[in-house]
Amino acid sequence: KLFRLQALAAALETALMLCVISCSNSSDSLPITVPTGGGTVITTGGGGTTNPTGPTTTPAQNGQITYTIKFEKTSEWRGTVTGALPESMACVCGTEYTLPENNLRCRNDLTYTSTIYKAKGWRRKDSSVKYASGAKVKDLAAKDGDVVTLCPNFESTDLYLVFYKSESTLYGEITLYADSGDILTEDMIPAPNERTGYKFGGWYCKDDETKALVDFKNYKVTEKAYFMPKYTAGVYMATFVSERGTAPAPVSWTYESYSSNSIDLTKAPYVLSATGYKFAGWYKAGAYSATTKISYSDSSDATLTAKWTPWSATLSYNKNAPAGKTVNGYMANTQLSYNTPAQLSANAYYASGLKFSGWNTKADGSGIPYAEGTSYTWVGSGDNESVELFAQWEKLQTSITVAISAPATSSDIKLNYNPASNCFVALLTGASVFKWYVDGSLVQNETGGTLSASLLTLGQHSVMATTEYAGRSYGNTIVVNVTAGE
Repeated sequence: KLFRLQALAAALETALMLCVISCSNSSDSLPITVPTGGGTVITTGGGGTTNPTGPTTTPAQNGQITYTIKFEKTSEWRGTVTGALPESMACVCGTEYTLPENNLRCRNDLTYTSTIYKAKGWRRKDSSVKYASGAKVKDLAAKDGDVVTLCPNFESTDLYLVFYKSESTLYGEITLYADSGDILTEDMIPAPNERTGYKFGGWYCKDDETKALVDFKNYKVTEKAYFMPKYTAGVYMATFVSERGTAPAPVSWTYESYSSNSIDLTKAPYVLSATGYKFAGWYKAGAYSATTKISYSDSSDATLTAKWTPWSATLSYNKNAPAGKTVNGYMANTQLSYNTPAQLSANAYYASGLKFSGWNTKADGSGIPYAEGTSYTWVGSGDNESVELFAQWEKLQTSITVAISAPATSSDIKLNYNPASNCFVALLTGASVFKWYVDGSLVQNETGGTLSASLLTLGQHSVMATTEYAGRSYGNTIVVNVTAGE
């Protein structure tokens, strides 16, 4: 039996040697895969490349295999990934490349707790292979033109820091995973909950009774730690703006929750005065009502603008009838605002034998005159004043001579001058209401068939009468010369 076993072993050895000789005489060598870390590819033998994580590579026509490393955010079950991705890398097989740092953040926010995971380099999108930030890699592609996609990798670690969201440990916390020796950058330090009226000043160690703030620029992670937020009451300021008077200096206050303390803005020095205007209070931008006080429980700065309303006055038009004369007509008052031009109303007063000649601030005409329809600007000495303008009257000519220099050319209305009555007379069968125009201007309050020539001043004038009758319009004009009578 022993002899037969030895003969069999010799036969197997001879067969193996023949196999090796046959392989060595072949024109192609067998590729040998050497497994290495990080996806590195080692090429041996002739013509082929084997990747431990992919199929045998296909050489490019020019003999080089090119590929692209692309960085991409993918759905991360741990939370939301934020930050800027590195630029894509154009690579050539056989050349070593350095992967960039993973500077992204991954945070998971729940109702009361939040978790910030430690950035741990990159992972391939198509496999479980991971690479450290700054790792040296080469030959990651399987064939020419491949795109290798790397996603940011995040993990929990044995070390972590807990930041409580408020001054009580009952209202949530933020867990930040870190490695021993880490120094937190400013953007890595979380912010606590906002507290109305208070300013966040920084973090202190939970067990530090002095509540000394931690300088994270010099803080190195060595063990688990717990931090509490430190708040101080905010100091706020109100600024006053006014286009008139003297605005008070800004006022500041320290926030007091539910405080009854306040600054009264309805008393000096917050009540202003200015000639011609009434102070109407302090208003915030867009507010419909005035701010009357600033409460110490207000938790924001404020800019308050003074609101002003101009003084007002009532202008009445005095008939100022001369002795023995009756002035007819009615005129409504005009409302005036301080230093604001207002158009005077057209005169509606009239009197027999008198001609309206304008307005005056004095009844006897010794004040400031104003022509009919001109602008009037009131500059008074107080609010709600009453002012008057007095009508000025002239006597009409009592003895005049009227000569018609251009008689009527139309026979629709008969228009003549009657020396006996010193009137112009308009006649149209069936018509009784007429409008009279002297030199193109309507004569107010004259609607009958006659017009007193006493209304005319010396000189040449055109006199026109018009009427509406039976759905038609009629009119006629004469030109007259008026001279003083004997």
